[in-house]
Parts: sequence; structure tokens; C-alpha cells
Amino acid sequence: MEKLVVAVTDQYISEFLRKTLEDEFKLIFATSGEGAYKCILLEKPSAVITDVVLPGEIDGFKLFQILKSNEETSSIPVIFITPYMVKEKVFSMGGKYFVSLPNLKSDFQAHIKKMIEKSLKEALNFG
Repeated sequence: MEKLVVAVTDQYISEFLRKTLEDEFKLIFATSGEGAYKCILLEKPSAVITDVVLPGEIDGFKLFQILKSNEETSSIPVIFITPYMVKEKVFSMGGKYFVSLPNLKSDFQAHIKKMIEKSLKEALNFG
């Protein structure tokens, strides 16, 4: 089963993700950027789902930058999920994946799977 690290603080979003994805993925939840980074290094997930706003010194954007600058984690896709409209900033930073809530459960699952598959294909072609 593929692992996803999920870094969100909103309980509604956490519960939505749990209900939506737990049948398909092993979910590892973190409530801060620092906690998410530790989980990522330990668990080596297939993807990371992060909110833009996280408590502490590492928000979602900084987490993305840290992951992409580390050779060990640079190929892990980062999916930004947030009710905030920050799509342009995600793409300007080099992010490829953005999901705004709410989405229907089946659409969301298919979207996450597609992003992971695309990322894995890109890694195989460039690795």
C-alpha cells in the first residue's frame, strides 16, 4: 500500500482526507511542517499532501522548498491542498499539483492517484 504524509491542521480537512483516502493509501498525519518533514524522512512516502498554512517555522511552501532541495526527497510529489486560492504561487515555485476543496470523493481519489502515477513515471524517465 502506498504511503502518503498528510500535513494539515484543519480537522475537517483531515477527516475528509482520512475518509477519502484511507482505503487506498496508508496515511501518516502531521500537524506541522517540522513534523511532516520528520515523517517524510522516516517513512519515504509516495507523495506528500500539505496545506499551505501550517504552524511553526515550516509552512507548506517552505516544506516544498526543503523537499525539492534535498536529493533524497526531491522526487516526492507534493500536493497542495487548501481552501485558499494560491494556485499561481504553487506553480510559480515549481509545484505541479494543487487541489482545492471541496471535491467529490471519487474525483479526489482519482486525482491523487493520477498525480502519484504521473510523478512516478517522470521519476523513472529522468532517473
